[in-house]
Amino acid sequence: MMNVNKTNLIINLFKKNKKKLFLILSLLVLVLFIVLFINEKNKTKNVKTANEFNKAIVLLSKNEKESKKILINIIKEKNKFYSPLSLNTLIEKEIIKDKKEIIDLFNIVLSIKKISEENKNLIIFKKALFLTVNGTEADLLNSLNPIINSSSIWRNDSLNLLIEYFLYKNEKNKALQYQALLNKKS
Repeated sequence: MMNVNKTNLIINLFKKNKKKLFLILSLLVLVLFIVLFINEKNKTKNVKTANEFNKAIVLLSKNEKESKKILINIIKEKNKFYSPLSLNTLIEKEIIKDKKEIIDLFNIVLSIKKISEENKNLIIFKKALFLTVNGTEADLLNSLNPIINSSSIWRNDSLNLLIEYFLYKNEKNKALQYQALLNKKS
């Protein structure tokens, strides 16, 4: 008798709320389809970017200008994997000569939100390496300060870079300041 009452109660509850339940179920199915669509779209976009990157690498020896164009477009797409890889390729192969353009490309890559904090710190460190030759002391310090003031795995490397930079410039007092920071938190 108790089971029949519970069953009737549940059936009545479904009958009274049939429209609400149908609406909720429809919304859940719609959300599922949207998530699957976005996922598939991102996968397709990533494959396209990978193909473009491979095309640029193949073109490097034949048509550097076209390769450069493709790699810069990939950077501007802000792909968390291929944009930093494209920037590294442009720098390593010395395809871009304009120092300001390289700094601008570094800044685009650093603006990618999906890159992990430590990978961003690595990119900042690479930018700092570039700035030791192609930038000002202020630019170098502004780039490295967030890493130095953090517990990043790149902190000690950043401090060592500054120590070497100031020793090379014959500024021993500044090098000693960064050496003290290195010894303090190591």
